[in-house]
Amino acid sequence: VIRDAQGNAAVHPANGFFRDNSQSYWSSGIHGANAALGGAAGELTDPANRTVYSNLTIDSGALGEELADLKVAANLALANQLLLGVVSPVPVPGRPPVTDLVDWAYGYDILDANGNGAVNDARADMGDPLHSRPATVIYAGPENDPDITLYATTNDGYLHAIDARTGAELWSFVPRQMLRRIEPLYEDNDVPSRVYGLDGAVKIVRLDRNNNGVIEPDGTDLDVPTNGIQEDEKDKVYLFFGMRRGGSHYFAIDVTDPDDPRLMWRAGEPDAWLSSGADQHLPGIGQSWSTPTAVRVNVADHSWGDNADKLVLIVGGGYSTTQDAVTYTADSVGNRIFMLDALTGELLWRAGPSTDTGAQLQLAKMSNAIPGEVRAIDLTGDGYADRFYAADLGGRIWRFDINNGQVPSSLVSGGVFAPLGLRDAASTTAS
Repeated sequence: VIRDAQGNAAVHPANGFFRDNSQSYWSSGIHGANAALGGAAGELTDPANRTVYSNLTIDSGALGEELADLKVAANLALANQLLLGVVSPVPVPGRPPVTDLVDWAYGYDILDANGNGAVNDARADMGDPLHSRPATVIYAGPENDPDITLYATTNDGYLHAIDARTGAELWSFVPRQMLRRIEPLYEDNDVPSRVYGLDGAVKIVRLDRNNNGVIEPDGTDLDVPTNGIQEDEKDKVYLFFGMRRGGSHYFAIDVTDPDDPRLMWRAGEPDAWLSSGADQHLPGIGQSWSTPTAVRVNVADHSWGDNADKLVLIVGGGYSTTQDAVTYTADSVGNRIFMLDALTGELLWRAGPSTDTGAQLQLAKMSNAIPGEVRAIDLTGDGYADRFYAADLGGRIWRFDINNGQVPSSLVSGGVFAPLGLRDAASTTAS
């Protein structure tokens, strides 16, 4: 039986919907089946004290840059570039003032949507996590009352960090690629088709070095002096996510301290309209649909730095919008598999079509996008992944074997494991 905050049965047995008198744990009152009320959005009631980060001028480092910085007079040219897509230090005629856009992004009801005559109260809403899969991290605490933070991406372009006990937002992060989403959301005009922001699932890597159930970033859970503990010996929590339909980038954030997030890197397609490109370029990437797979791989001749665990991310090349058509078609993007250093985002290895001369593994049949999650296996039990599988939009299942300890050019071998579609047939039909 699913019970609500009052201990009552929350679901009506006749139809499977929430009862009209049910109350969720994060709601201040009874909202029943009305999903537009309560929840984490209902806790966004204090815009003045909300923390909304963005990487305004950085590609990595402490997320100390808040959207409010765009309201400073000296930053108005940057604000116009990031929010309106124009290079101008002065207001743009016919466009909303950037100060209003920033206040709206913090949650102020600038347009008086509730009709109460005030524009400094809270809207108390957030975007939808349509395809996103949230993730939770237990940082500490007793089993009956643990300290849990929930991380979720939403289609207004935000990554939210939420106190799982109260529903209160700790902070949110809007990548600068998403800042142009704010104006159309503010205007709220009709659009011909669905527009996406951050719609990718969140992947968490939690490294509790002594398995005591507590994340202690200063290393005090180890029986050695703090000043003698190396960075790779400390507890860590890393967060990774892609943009799905919203774009072609992956982001990595260190959330070891949930109150002090740090952007580790971003990788994907270079941003021609931004002041700098992505930290790491992923040649041939499509929309970043593939949920990152985090495993250990021993790549020779790579300087691992603080990454003594040799932790890597493996992702499919992503989705190609040419597949929105009904008929079979080959893809020029997304038909890749990437392996990245999980701490730096450096591209260690990739597979691609035979036309991708920079790929360490070139495969003639890799002609279709690979948007799904790559599944990796440790067959020998030594802690390193030995094999991974992937599927493409041509109906092929791929198998790859990892030769741990080899240089990138000899690291992975593999090919089509099972052709389940018609792409490899002599003729194809759309039926």
